[in-house]
Amino acid sequence: MTTDLQEPRRHHRKEKPERDNMFALRNTLNIIFMVLAIVGVALYYFYPETNLGIYIIFAGMACKLVESCIRMLK
Repeated sequence: MTTDLQEPRRHHRKEKPERDNMFALRNTLNIIFMVLAIVGVALYYFYPETNLGIYIIFAGMACKLVESCIRMLK
């Protein structure tokens, strides 16, 4: 029940933040991480040399670590 004298309710939602130049870098690092994780797991299971798959997974994890640091430091 509102009367003409009461102010309408205001929503306190934050406006969507504008995408900055780091957004594209973070998305690129996420895509690299996903591709390296899939390729690394596939090589780990289907390639006779399992160390190669492990190294590729570690490279993907390094990309994800960099992306996470960028997100936290912003």
